[in-house]
Parts: sequence; C-alpha cells; structure tokens
Amino acid sequence: MSQEPAWRKARQAEISARNVATEARRAVRSTNAAEALKDLNQSASELLDFIQNDRAQAAAIRARDLFSQIGAGRMR
Repeated sequence: MSQEPAWRKARQAEISARNVATEARRAVRSTNAAEALKDLNQSASELLDFIQNDRAQAAAIRARDLFSQIGAGRMR
C-alpha cells in the first residue's frame, strides 16, 4: 500500500481550502444582499405609509433615500 506524496496532499488541502473560501464568499454576498433587500423593503414601506397619510415632505425625503439606496445596491 503506497502513501500519497506530501505535495499531492498539500495540493488537495489547498483546493479544499479554496473551495471553502469560495463558499464563504458566496454566503457573505447572499447575506449582504438579503440585508440590503430588507432595508429597501423597509424604506419602501415607509414611503408608502407617508404617501397614504398625505405626508408629502416626508415622502419626498424617503423617496430620495430609497433611490439612493437602490443606486448604492446596484453598484455592489
């Protein structure tokens, strides 16, 4: 029974570590996207409330904030 050379084991460990790092990056991006969408939803809900309650100034400010958030989210 022959043993694998050390360099092959090291290479496999490197590949495994790279795969784990890639999955971790994906998980972080997914979490960040979910958080950004949650924030956008909150702002949109506030905007709707302001509009429904005839609070034009507050709605205008929230609309600007929402557009800004959308732009920032698209840049990511």
